[in-house]
Amino acid sequence: MSELVLVWDSNFVEIENQLPTFADVVERISLLDGVGSTLVTLYRGQAHFACGGSAKTGLVVYATFDSAVFWQLVSSRESTAGETTVVAGGQTGAYSANHVVDLVAATSAATAFFKAGILATDQAWEKQ
Repeated sequence: MSELVLVWDSNFVEIENQLPTFADVVERISLLDGVGSTLVTLYRGQAHFACGGSAKTGLVVYATFDSAVFWQLVSSRESTAGETTVVAGGQTGAYSANHVVDLVAATSAATAFFKAGILATDQAWEKQ
């Protein structure tokens, strides 16, 4: 298994955990508030998984295995038309509503990446 590194922002300061547990990952994603904590990134060798936004109002999630092809998590909600504003990585961006997911979907996606280094097969992903 490739070495895992967890990185997150807290009030504009980047913090790194070289030996994260899965509980650390879930906690960091759960604490995303879209204000002072807006991005969690999990590195696994060359691959990485990122989750940004607010755990309460919506998260954007992507993964890449080579930093060339990116996979965006797609919402399973029925009504996903239009755009939604999300603060990720300290920057405000307009995201397609079908790319804004809830905490359950983000955590499920994080589980597969943390445990096996793969995209969650129970989730829909869109190649970017």
